[in-house]
Amino acid sequence: MVTASALSHGRPLAAFGWALSLPALVFATALVPPSAGVLVAGPLVVLGLVTVAYADHRYRRRRDEATR
Repeated sequence: MVTASALSHGRPLAAFGWALSLPALVFATALVPPSAGVLVAGPLVVLGLVTVAYADHRYRRRRDEATR
């Protein structure tokens, strides 16, 4: 749902970040030994959320420049 919303607003980089981090987060929480989930999926979650933050920053900067 978040990915579809980002795509519908013309933000494919944010959609990629959500598509990367959300399944990794589900995978990390589904593993029985939690440390294995954090080690395996933790970097993907962080990378996805950093991608979303960067895409949001870029989107807002472009929007602000367009309104000047």
